[in-house]
Amino acid sequence: MDEAQHPTTYLTELDPDLYLALHTGSQGDVAFYRGLVERWKEEWGTPPVVLELGCGGGRILTSLVEAGGLVTGVDLHEGLLSRCAEQVMEMKLEDVERVTLRRSDFTRLKERTFPEAPQGFDLIFLPYNGLYCVLDKEAQISLIRDVLTLLSPHGQFWLDGYALPDPDEYLYDSEEEFSPLTVLELEGKGHARIIGVEEQDSFDLSAQRCDIAYRYLAPPEEMEREPLHGHIEVIRHRFIYPWDLPEMATQARAHTLTVRGGFSDPPLSIDSLRSLAWGEELDVWVASLSNEPSQHAVH
Repeated sequence: MDEAQHPTTYLTELDPDLYLALHTGSQGDVAFYRGLVERWKEEWGTPPVVLELGCGGGRILTSLVEAGGLVTGVDLHEGLLSRCAEQVMEMKLEDVERVTLRRSDFTRLKERTFPEAPQGFDLIFLPYNGLYCVLDKEAQISLIRDVLTLLSPHGQFWLDGYALPDPDEYLYDSEEEFSPLTVLELEGKGHARIIGVEEQDSFDLSAQRCDIAYRYLAPPEEMEREPLHGHIEVIRHRFIYPWDLPEMATQARAHTLTVRGGFSDPPLSIDSLRSLAWGEELDVWVASLSNEPSQHAVH
């Protein structure tokens, strides 16, 4: 990508309206995380104390509150957290009172206290590829270890990520040019903003790194007054393969409760994790970790 000609921003600088329009989540994730809150409440008889790391604009968080959770949302992006607050304020008063929002870097949890959860969080969620935003394997493991210290005695940590195929069986090619992705229509001051989006992906398989670049283009008649015309935004990821999760959990001194090949699929064994055509048959993995063993542990 030509960074000399076009301004480039990274994750914490992303335009919140464009980010929310472009990143709408994984199919089934909202219902899945809401269901975890509902099942906890049913099983334990009390509302779960929930922490969502990387809550963004509140796409999942508001559903967790509606399901009965006492929810804390953490995000580093000030603009996205502001959008989340707007969504919360549109909820019923009794729901608003069960929400705490904190602007913070979830990779620095050791520096943060949570007085709203004196006994720890019953459920901690890191959805929608959140772990991938940590760009080093050891740092990912450290984050998992830090999250575990925030769990209540029977608490669970749930996370998900997109699933790329095994590099031993498939080859990835970094794109040399931007390719058309979609066209977005956003509200502007007195007029609708029409913005075309192009995508360019760059892979480093040896480091399990993927940079996803989006370039924004306005229609010819809007180029002069659209400040984002030609702008490039980059999201950098260190992706992981789902069969790596149990080993990473062990290094973080966690117990792997389940690894699933999707939000509606049952738990999988390590052998079945390897045998599935990730990125072909399945697009996402979902995992849960805990401080204590479970009869549902992956073997």
